[in-house]
Amino acid sequence: MQRFQQSSVLPAPQRLDVETTNGKVLLTWDPAPGATSYRILRSTFTSTNALQSQGLATLWAPGQAVQIATTDKPFYQDANAISGGQYGYYVVAADLAR
Repeated sequence: MQRFQQSSVLPAPQRLDVETTNGKVLLTWDPAPGATSYRILRSTFTSTNALQSQGLATLWAPGQAVQIATTDKPFYQDANAISGGQYGYYVVAADLAR
């Protein structure tokens, strides 16, 4: 089991921006200091309609996040997102030298 020391944890990328164009999702973010790559994770959201019959709001719940890519750039284009789908994206900074 790998143990992480405080000094081996990188700060999270900041200012994640999401833009959709022509059925593709473009993610951009500010580079994290010390990062040599970024892991891109995506989860799908599903609606919970238990309260909808009572006229209350539909609730959205995220599913399990799975890694869909790795990049060394502070951007990524998801060409596999389905139009109309509800997704959550996570970007994790990594340093392969550590």
